[in-house]
Amino acid sequence: MRRIKSRSAFYFFVFFTFFSFAEINQASVIPKEVYVGDEAEIRFEFSFVQNLFGKNTKENLIESKTVSANLFSLPENAELKRIFFSEDYTIQKMRLSGSGTSYVLSIFFVPWKNGEIDISAFDLASVLAISVRPLVIDIPPVYIQSIIEKTGEKKLRPVHGPIIIPGTTYIIFAVCAAAILCAAVLTAVLIRFPRIRGFLTAFFERMFSSGSFRSICRELLLLEKKAADLQAAVFCTRLSLLIRTYLENRFAYPFTAKTSAELVPAFSEFFAYSASTQSYEYIQNLYEVCIRCDYIRFSEKARSSAGDKDPDRTDFPVRERIEIVNKVRSALLYFEQPEEPSVRETI
Repeated sequence: MRRIKSRSAFYFFVFFTFFSFAEINQASVIPKEVYVGDEAEIRFEFSFVQNLFGKNTKENLIESKTVSANLFSLPENAELKRIFFSEDYTIQKMRLSGSGTSYVLSIFFVPWKNGEIDISAFDLASVLAISVRPLVIDIPPVYIQSIIEKTGEKKLRPVHGPIIIPGTTYIIFAVCAAAILCAAVLTAVLIRFPRIRGFLTAFFERMFSSGSFRSICRELLLLEKKAADLQAAVFCTRLSLLIRTYLENRFAYPFTAKTSAELVPAFSEFFAYSASTQSYEYIQNLYEVCIRCDYIRFSEKARSSAGDKDPDRTDFPVRERIEIVNKVRSALLYFEQPEEPSVRETI
C-alpha cells in the first residue's frame, strides 16, 4: 500500500514538472469594442513561479520577447499554423513581457467573424524562446461585436455629402465669387504692363504651340543672336531651310522640295485656293524672305568667284537680318493658329 502511494506521488510530481500551466489572473481586449476586420489586442496577464527569461535575468528587470506571425508558416509549426491562422481570426504578432513571477502576453489579431472567439490552448515555449518548456497557455474566449446588432441596420446607408455648418453655404459661394472677381481684376491690371503682357503672351504661345514651332523658334533666336557672326550665305541658307521645314511639318506638304518661286502656288494648291487674305499675306512675306535669301546666297558666290576678298561687307547688314527674322517669326506665329478655312485633301 505504501508502494502504491509513493508511486502515485512520483507520477504527480513528474507531470507538473514536465507539463507546467500558467496561473490565470485576467484577460482583456483592447479596444473594448472590437468588430470584424479590426486590429485588436488580447492582453493576457498571468503569474508563474519560475523566471521565464532565464536564470541570468535580474528579478526587477522587465524583459520582453516578440514573435511575428510569419514564423508560424514554417513546415515544422503545422499545429501552430492551425491554431494561429484559423478561419475565425488571424494572429499577427505576439509579445511576452514581465519580470519575476508576473507576466503579460499580448496577442495582436484580426477577427473575421462576430460572436465568441476561442483560441485553442498552445505551448508558449514552441513560439517564444523561454526557459520553461513546455508552458501551456489557454486564452479565455473573447467576444467580437456585431455592427448590425448595435445599429439595427442591415443595409448600407446612402452616400451623404460633406457636412457643412448651417448657413455657411452662401458664405462659401460669396468667397469663391470674390476670389474669382479679384483674380480677374488683378489680371486686367497686370496685363497693362508691357513686360507682363509680353511674358504671358509668350507663355501661352509656348503652351499651346506645336513641338515643331518651338524648335523653329529656338533656331530663329539662335540666328538672331549670331546675326553679326555668321556669313551671309550661311545665314540665308539656314533661314530658308527653317521656313520650308516649318511649312512642311505644319501642313504635312512637301514644301522642302519646292523652290522659292513655288512656295505660294504650292500653298494655294494645298488650301484649294480657299485660304484667307491674311494667310496669303503671310505666305507672301515668307516668299519674299526666301527670294531675298536666294539673292544673297548666289550673289555672294558670284563675288567670291570674281575674287572679291570681302563679299559680305554691306549688302546684308545685321539690322536687315534681324528684321527678316522677326518677319518670319510673325508669319510662323500666325500659321500656328487654327486654320481659318477648312483644309481639304489635295488631289
